[in-house]
Amino acid sequence: MTLSYFVLYIALTATSLGVSIYVLSQLWRLRKSPGASSLMWIIHCVLIWSIAYIFEVSLPTLELKYIALKAEYLGIPFISLAAFTFGMIFTGRGKWLTRGRFALFSIIPVVTFALAHTNQWHGLIWSSLEMPEGATLGPLTLGHGLWYNVNVVYSYSLLVFTAILFAAIAVRGHRLYRAQSISMLIGMLVSWSGNALYVFAVLPGPNLDWTPLTFTLGSIALAIGFSRYKLVDVLPIAYNSVFAAMSAPRTDPRGFGH
Repeated sequence: MTLSYFVLYIALTATSLGVSIYVLSQLWRLRKSPGASSLMWIIHCVLIWSIAYIFEVSLPTLELKYIALKAEYLGIPFISLAAFTFGMIFTGRGKWLTRGRFALFSIIPVVTFALAHTNQWHGLIWSSLEMPEGATLGPLTLGHGLWYNVNVVYSYSLLVFTAILFAAIAVRGHRLYRAQSISMLIGMLVSWSGNALYVFAVLPGPNLDWTPLTFTLGSIALAIGFSRYKLVDVLPIAYNSVFAAMSAPRTDPRGFGH
């Protein structure tokens, strides 16, 4: 893989940072609205991930790249939890997510964070780390440990559940909520498509993590939902009435099941 390829990747990732910061600045104005803090949490986590990943790709030694890799895990484990929290609030189930339940859902992300920063003692996140073949520029070549896979399953379970929540509103909800849900669903799916390419090593060549780049597109979808449909502005309304607007049998807005 040529030097110019990595330079282009870093430039695109830096651009994604600018887009994410713009979306974050827009959400800051409505930070007191229900759901806004969860969206801001998602973007903060991805910003940390993106910045640290640029350093992982760019730094010249294994030791420095390893420090950057650990820094990525200040954000990575918590993104799916933040998305799940937003999905619960947006679909009127926020009251179900009590402090105790939120603490339970936080166990795996917190453990993942702790294990990533102590990996040299157990290898549960990364079983091996090697410099890019024949170069210093590029991401580390990683072997993944047992807990890495636990975190992947946990994260994608939360994301799939959140996508189902959005999809239910998109299919059966009032047209106002439908537009918002479609925007959020597209943003989330596009954002995590890059992570799926990385986790399952679909693309040939060095296994670059495309999540920061695809999150740029996801942020654009989020910005469209924010500016055109006033996504966060209507959350107080959605919280009280979104399930009343659905044609399907109603559920208790504090619970999961039908």
